[in-house]
Amino acid sequence: MRKLHKSGDALRQEIELTKVTSGQVALWSLGNLGFVLKGSQPGACVAVDPFLTDSYRAKNPETEFIRAFASPLQPEDLAVDFLFITHEHEDHLDPETLRRLHAVSPRLSVVVPSGLVGLARDLVPGLAPLGSQEGEVLSLGPLSVTAVSACHPKLEKDLQGRSLRLGYLFDFGDLRIYHSGDTLIFPALVETLRGLKPDVMILPINGGDFFRVSRNIVPNMNYREAVDLTRAVGADLVVPAHFDLFPNNRERPAHFADYLLEVTPEQKFHYFTAGERFLYLK
Repeated sequence: MRKLHKSGDALRQEIELTKVTSGQVALWSLGNLGFVLKGSQPGACVAVDPFLTDSYRAKNPETEFIRAFASPLQPEDLAVDFLFITHEHEDHLDPETLRRLHAVSPRLSVVVPSGLVGLARDLVPGLAPLGSQEGEVLSLGPLSVTAVSACHPKLEKDLQGRSLRLGYLFDFGDLRIYHSGDTLIFPALVETLRGLKPDVMILPINGGDFFRVSRNIVPNMNYREAVDLTRAVGADLVVPAHFDLFPNNRERPAHFADYLLEVTPEQKFHYFTAGERFLYLK
C-alpha cells in the first residue's frame, strides 16, 4: 500500500485544529475526488465525495477497482459541517461511508443532486438529504454554494427533470472554490464558470478511452482539457485530481504538469498526495 501524507488521528486533529485566517481556505485531499475544504468562518468546513471505505470491493470481490492506498480517514473521524455528493457512483457516493458517518453524526447536513435524494434515503435509513438543482444557490451557514451542471458521460436528469450529477462552487466570502465532480467539458460549463469566477478549480484528469469505456468505466475530462478549461475560465489555481486511487482508471499527473508548463507556465497548480493539507491564499 502507498504511504499517505497524513492519516488517522493525526489527520483528524489537523483538520479540526487548523486555524484559517480571512482570505484563506485550507484544502485536504482524501484521495480520488474526495476533499475537505475549510474556510475562516465557524461552520465553514465541508467534505466533497469522501470515499473512505473499501466496501465496493467487499461486495464485488472480482472487481478491477482495487484501492492503491487505504483511506486516510475512517468515516467516523470525518468532522465537518456539511457533506456534498456530486453523483451516484460509489467512489463518490459510498453507502458505507454515509451509513457510518450518519451513525455518529446524524444531524450532519448532506447535500446531493435533487434526483438522488430518494436513492440516498434508501441507502442510509434515517438520512434526510438536501437536494440541489443545477443553477440553484444554497445558503448554508456562512457558505453560499452554487450547483453547477456536470456531464458524466452526458447531461442527464431524471423523469421529473431533477439533477443527477453536479459540481459545486463554494463561496467562502472572500474565496471561491469549484469542485467539478466527475464531468466532461461542454460549452455551457465554460460559460457558467466564467461567470462564477472561481479562484480555485478542482478537476478530474483521468480521461477515458475505448477499452475503459467498453468496461463501463465512464470517462472524464483529460489532463489537457483540465488545463485548457482553467485557461478559459481564468482561475488562479488548478488542482488535478481523480488520478491516484484506482490503478485501472488513473493518469500520470506529470503529464498534466508537463502540458501546463508548455502552454501556460504562469498558471499556478498544486498536486496533492492523499492526506495532505494545502493552505490557499490568493
